[in-house]
Amino acid sequence: MIITDIDKLRVKSIDTSVEECKSKFVFYHLLRELTANPLGIGLGAIQIGIPLRAAVITTKNETLSMINPVIIEQKHLTQFPGEGCLSLPGVYVTTERYNSIIVEWLDYNSQSKKEALLRGRDAIAVQHEIDHFEGILMIDKEVIKRDRKISRNDPCPVCRAQGKTVKWKKCKEHNSSV
Repeated sequence: MIITDIDKLRVKSIDTSVEECKSKFVFYHLLRELTANPLGIGLGAIQIGIPLRAAVITTKNETLSMINPVIIEQKHLTQFPGEGCLSLPGVYVTTERYNSIIVEWLDYNSQSKKEALLRGRDAIAVQHEIDHFEGILMIDKEVIKRDRKISRNDPCPVCRAQGKTVKWKKCKEHNSSV
């Protein structure tokens, strides 16, 4: 997986097909990487060095293997604190994302067109991966710039995004200095 190499992550991805994804084992590699990263909920092919419009998203109910996803409707723009990216470990930003989207894609497994209404974290994950296809990173979408590091008494941004209340100084899961 590409970690912190901004130039490689900014490469635009091209439309693809089930056949091309099969020949390059795209979804095998995406699922393997995502499974190895317990904090991740989505991963785009560009993050594993393959500039194709393919991504895996783990929703609360299922794993979506998306080819050429397109958002056809979006509602309720809101600020989302604590957005992270597997390619930028330890970086969490506040972004503006739509809380509700309708997305269409070609499903890798069934090889058929699908459409879904996604809300909350699932909608944010799809928007994040579609941004990756365009070479846009979450740091480009940051709306509240932090001019300081997280202080010991601040809440852990990852835990906060997950609805937990844990101070940064006590978060053994995300603060490597604990």
